Amino acid sequence: MTDLEFEQVIIKALYANADISSKVVPELDPGWFTNVDHKYIVSAIVDYNAKFSNMPNVIEMRRLLTDERTVTEFNKCMDIADADVNTPYMLDEIQEFVRRQLLRKVQENILEYRVNKKHTGSFAEEAAYAESFTFDTKVGFSFFEEPEIIYNDFIKNEVVLPTGCKTMDEMIHGGLHPQSMNIILAACVAKDTKVKIRYKKKN
Repeated sequence: MTDLEFEQVIIKALYANADISSKVVPELDPGWFTNVDHKYIVSAIVDYNAKFSNMPNVIEMRRLLTDERTVTEFNKCMDIADADVNTPYMLDEIQEFVRRQLLRKVQENILEYRVNKKHTGSFAEEAAYAESFTFDTKVGFSFFEEPEIIYNDFIKNEVVLPTGCKTMDEMIHGGLHPQSMNIILAACVAKDTKVKIRYKKKN
C-alpha cells in the first residue's frame, strides 16, 4: 500500500469508525498528510469541528470542498468499503500512525521552545499521551458501572483460611482472611441459663 492509499484509508476510517473519529478528530492536523487534496479535506474537517464540535457528514463535506479535483479524491476515499478499514491490522496501523504524528508534534514544540521559550503545558505529559494513544475505549473502568471488576481483582489472589466449621465457612465465603479483623456475634436464646466460667490459676 502506498502512502497515498494509506492516507485515503485514514480519511475513510474517520467516517467508517466512530471510535476513530472521536479520538482522532480533536488531534487531527493537515500536516500529517502529504497529498495536497488530503490536506484540503482534513483542513475542512478541522474547521468544521472547531465550529460545530463534530465531523461533517459526506454531503456536507462535498459542499465544503470547492475544488472539483479534491471532491473527486474525497469520493475515492468514501468508495473504500467500511469493512476494509475496520480490520484489526488496519486499526493497529492507523493507531501507530497517529502516535507517530503526535510524537512528531511534541518534537516540533520542543524545537520551537528552544527558539522562543514559550510553551504551555508539559512536554513529558504530551509525550506520555502520544505514546499511550489508543482507540481502545475499554481502557480503565468505572467504579460505579463495573464494581464487579474491583471485586474480582481483589479476590483473585486472596488467601482464605477455613475455620473448620462448615456452616460458618459457608456464611463467610470460605473462611477467615489474613491481616483482617473478624468479629463473630451470636444471639443467646436460652432462658435462665447460668454460665459458669472455669479457669485454672497459673502458678
